[in-house]
Amino acid sequence: EEDDLDEDEFITGADLTRFRGVAARCNYLSFDRSDLQFATKEICREMSTPTTGSLRRLRRIGSYLKGAKRLVWDFDMQEEVDTLDVYTDSDWAGCRRSRKSTSGGAIMCGTHCLKTWSKTQAIVAKSSGEAELYAVIKGAAEALGMVTLGIDLGKRMEIQLHIDAMAAKGMIERKGLSKVRHLDVNVLWLQEKCARKILPVYKVPGEDNPADLMTKHLVSPKIIKNIKALRMRQVDGRADKAAQLHALGRESSGDSMQWWDMASDKLMDRKGGDKWKTAGEGGVWRRLHLKPRRSLFTPYKVSKGPCSSDRLGRIRFTKGITRSGQEFEFHDNWQDPLTAHRLLDEHWIGCTTFIDEAKVDL
Repeated sequence: EEDDLDEDEFITGADLTRFRGVAARCNYLSFDRSDLQFATKEICREMSTPTTGSLRRLRRIGSYLKGAKRLVWDFDMQEEVDTLDVYTDSDWAGCRRSRKSTSGGAIMCGTHCLKTWSKTQAIVAKSSGEAELYAVIKGAAEALGMVTLGIDLGKRMEIQLHIDAMAAKGMIERKGLSKVRHLDVNVLWLQEKCARKILPVYKVPGEDNPADLMTKHLVSPKIIKNIKALRMRQVDGRADKAAQLHALGRESSGDSMQWWDMASDKLMDRKGGDKWKTAGEGGVWRRLHLKPRRSLFTPYKVSKGPCSSDRLGRIRFTKGITRSGQEFEFHDNWQDPLTAHRLLDEHWIGCTTFIDEAKVDL
């Protein structure tokens, strides 16, 4: 956590665009990274008018990711579970500018973490108990939504709420507002659910509440402890399945290439377009198509291509793979006006080969 400095200034121009772009990437990543949700939420709150202090905080997220590149969610085999355990927590008046609190929570099905969240409360809480109460209400609403989803899938689940604040627990278990009349009466539906044993509330020690991870900035040992409680773990390197999920092509013979290999070549090509793989060496002209296209390729009037004096044969050899992953290979007459610029049903990348008959012994 860092304080704003007096010399901090608003960032503008390219720095503003870059800040918003990286903040949006962090927000997308936070759905799978519970350890980033609170920090990312705070960064996204500053997207409208970021300062150099915002930029420092964003860099700290990057520094953290360098040391914690991956977060793995473990879903081990377990017996059938009929109860959802919901852990909630809040950080009362954690925002130093607006003094709003943060609600954090996690939904567990046995040892399986189904969902985590970190959200700034819309109302300025007058006490820590009130902030905890709003956090419990958020958790109860999320759990009821998860139960409805389970019913749609043919599974009925019970709910258990776990909080670490006795004040909030007392507000829920009593009837009415009592002396805390400043509370919004909309929260009283939770009292009814608790009285009917639909949403029972249990006390959990504060140091054992994993929802603390989504409410405030923590030191590394506490982060690791909480992600372990959520059955997650930090690992280095890249997932073994990542390359397999992105490889859309299949192995083939000859000049046919896999979609992933060709996409890699495209990234290596600074111009990002097509290029000649062989330009007349041995009488062979081979054009590598790295940019997806629909039409077949003709060789003349192309930069660095063959001139009209080259005696290219009429047969065009085309090999490639479509966007859906279907490989194809066919020969045709590229000098025929009816087939010269033939359109395929899908965009494709691949290779087109022409042969100079004067230089190649057919």
